[in-house]
Amino acid sequence: MIFCGVSMLLRGLLSLLAFCFILKLTDSIPLSILSMCAVCVPVLLLDICWASKFDSVLPEFNFDAIGALFSSCLPAVVGVACCALVTSSSRQILASILGNSILGIYSSVCSPAAIVQAGALNAYAPLLVVFAMADLEKTRRHFNQLLIKVAGVTVVIAFGCMLGCLLFGQWALELLFGSTIIRYSYLLYGAVISSLATALIGVFSDLTIVRRSMSSNLAGNFIALLLVVPFSYLFINNLGANGVSVAISLAYLIGCLVMLPSLIRK
Repeated sequence: MIFCGVSMLLRGLLSLLAFCFILKLTDSIPLSILSMCAVCVPVLLLDICWASKFDSVLPEFNFDAIGALFSSCLPAVVGVACCALVTSSSRQILASILGNSILGIYSSVCSPAAIVQAGALNAYAPLLVVFAMADLEKTRRHFNQLLIKVAGVTVVIAFGCMLGCLLFGQWALELLFGSTIIRYSYLLYGAVISSLATALIGVFSDLTIVRRSMSSNLAGNFIALLLVVPFSYLFINNLGANGVSVAISLAYLIGCLVMLPSLIRK
């Protein structure tokens, strides 16, 4: 874990510095992105050096195992793709109803909420190992307790983020995008909730993979994708741009409920 943390820290800092420096120097986005890739190469070599201490880093191919893994994991792969399409589908419906300018405003306001989503996912990531161990050891009570704690922590984070939006939301948006965006700050509250719902279904999707319940992963995410379309039309027409957040949140939460029976240990 220390190696992972150092690697991510180095990649993050070097990528940020390279992007800012090259963008300032050349005013070119493509060159800035290429510089981010370039500075990650030394870190990749360092990762290979560290990984070689634990096992061989030379690739070995077992096509029978690859085929078995492909067939067993395909439903989860399709499920994850459906999960990603939920957000983009709702936003495209927003653009078709209210126009691209409103979509741009909504995306700008939602950008700080993406930090909340990333933070929640990173906070849950170490727990996946604990869930896997609990599932392997068949400790029903421990697994279910962890599941309840994850749901409880999500609620606490939601309240904390809403308070943060109330206190600092307008200030942060003005700092990032200027004073003209302040009148749309009300969109931030729904965006935070939808970001947390996105993080939560991401955790549930990972847990279905831990439980080897690939069909539940596909079912939950596919149902979320099916529901977000009518939800988006309904709520966008009634709530405006905030309807996107409501539609995404409801679709993802229903998707989580579909996955829940396969996660609760019997």
